[in-house]
Amino acid sequence: MAKSTMKRGCSQRFRDFGKALHALLYLKPGIMDILPGGSDTWIAGGCGVLGHALHEWLGPKSSMWAMFDSRGHAIQHIVVRVRNCYFDGDGAASKDELLKLWREEEGRYKAYLRRFQAEEIGGIECPFDSIRDLFTALEEEFGSADELLDWMLK
Repeated sequence: MAKSTMKRGCSQRFRDFGKALHALLYLKPGIMDILPGGSDTWIAGGCGVLGHALHEWLGPKSSMWAMFDSRGHAIQHIVVRVRNCYFDGDGAASKDELLKLWREEEGRYKAYLRRFQAEEIGGIECPFDSIRDLFTALEEEFGSADELLDWMLK
């Protein structure tokens, strides 16, 4: 059987977009005002809004994924996947990098990812206004998602 030629993880272009996304989320004046009430960051409480807005903006070449751990069935975090790269408020990471972060730094030793199911959203707040406002900010900052994806996927 022939080996896959597709790279595992994130290419440099994906990582460059991840850095630009992180900069938008934390450095653009007023962007933190989009976070739902009670959310501290795009990682702690804002991941649902970011996941929905980013997935909607990127379109069908992306998918939403949820982080779980064995302590319960509640979603711990939401990320957006394009090919083998996952995006969240920290930028871009491979699956292994993301799981290592959650296992080692967040103390979620049995963390795992699976495709997001809307009915499992639980306590993650995702107000429509926040999703719409972040979608608009993504569009204003980066322009056409199709053009960005064409560049990233080259």
